[in-house]
Amino acid sequence: MLDLTLDGFDLIHDLYGKISGVKFFAAGNQWFALEEILPRMANVFMETLPPGVVMKQMMGEAVKIGNLVIDVKPDVVSLPSSLMEQVKDMVLEPTEYVENEVVIATSLKVKDICDLSGLRLALPNPENEGIGDVFRKAYEEECGDYSSLRERSYVTKVHHRETPLLMRNGLVNAGVMWNTEAIKWGFKSVGTGRKGKLSIAVTKFGDKEGGENVKKVVLSSESRSVYEKYAFKWMMSRVSRER
Repeated sequence: MLDLTLDGFDLIHDLYGKISGVKFFAAGNQWFALEEILPRMANVFMETLPPGVVMKQMMGEAVKIGNLVIDVKPDVVSLPSSLMEQVKDMVLEPTEYVENEVVIATSLKVKDICDLSGLRLALPNPENEGIGDVFRKAYEEECGDYSSLRERSYVTKVHHRETPLLMRNGLVNAGVMWNTEAIKWGFKSVGTGRKGKLSIAVTKFGDKEGGENVKKVVLSSESRSVYEKYAFKWMMSRVSRER
């Protein structure tokens, strides 16, 4: 293999493997777990992007990252269960496998989800990021006007890449992220009590055999130990397609 990678120039986060492989598009909050699992998936092209983006890719929309355009559909997807329900006619036998909690990562004293006044906050975009939608609904229910919070916050495109960097560089002093991400990056955090679940499914229009092989790896006991290392709660209950 001819490697022309230039340090500081050619590293693209969230894209892995071989373009010719089985297309596995996954919600990005699990990237650090999937990185460890990837070697057992054999020939695969894996994305770990915001779930709203993954869902749009399922519907045929292309994604542009720098000079690269990704214009293929996935063979297997991992999405928040709420989004998987929206595309249930496009997938086969979705399976819920992990649960996670939304937290406020910060070293400052924060009592709860409503105690964010005065903080420089990194806020996930609810239009594309599942965690952003969960947080928005929670804030509106418990605290009131979400729009004013959004106006004074840094709204991310890919929170699992932007927020840790913003916090480490002192550009924000708090960020909305998943508990597992806070653990991964070593941030202190305050729980919100709001949780999200991930489901995995083979798509009807993709490589079904290849997709099933990837799904089997993700749901294996070996993968479970990786997810639980980062405090994901393992579930493995079948999602009803008749909701």
